[in-house]
Amino acid sequence: MTETKLLDTIVLLNDNEGPMSLVLKDTEFLFSSKEHSSFEEFKIHVDKKEGSFLNFSDRVTYTSIFRILYNEHSPTISIRYTNSKLKECETNLGFNTQAQAFEFAELIASITKLKKTIKEESVFKALYLNVFWILVSGALTYFAAFGSLLEIKEGSFSKSDRNAHLYNMIVGTLQNTVGQKGIFVIGFIITIMMTAMAYNKYKNPSKVHMYVSKSA
Repeated sequence: MTETKLLDTIVLLNDNEGPMSLVLKDTEFLFSSKEHSSFEEFKIHVDKKEGSFLNFSDRVTYTSIFRILYNEHSPTISIRYTNSKLKECETNLGFNTQAQAFEFAELIASITKLKKTIKEESVFKALYLNVFWILVSGALTYFAAFGSLLEIKEGSFSKSDRNAHLYNMIVGTLQNTVGQKGIFVIGFIITIMMTAMAYNKYKNPSKVHMYVSKSA
């Protein structure tokens, strides 16, 4: 991905919670929560200045950008900038690959003349979520394999009984199809895989690339 290929080209992003389209111009880039098929359509949407939760867009001038953050193990970069109302804003751009995210971050940083620093991600911070999901995986495996079905009041539509019904449907289906031993084996394999990923993250912490303005 080079500047020539990016210029005036619609780049489709991969983040359901963030912008879905991006266009790079000479002095700015535009992003939108919609997938656009033409630049004219893209420009109309941006010019409407819509700001709803599910329908948003903005223009970001290169001179307004004062920080770019990129984790080399992630396809998402974070950009902080000052909008037209002089308010500090942040948007996350989720690309399809880590390489694409890195190249875009490098390109924008070179245009904006931001200063680059690299530091290793905190090992404990990186492990926190991994360990949490390992514990969750182990707990879910135990309850799915050995948990008893819950009693539900006949004809009841309370929230607790609806949740109990969903629990019984999932656990009952698993126990009847693969059995307790099968559930335990599957859960054990998933937990081992997650543990291996956590260990790999511990041994190979990510490098965080930060690009900031000299005055920041």
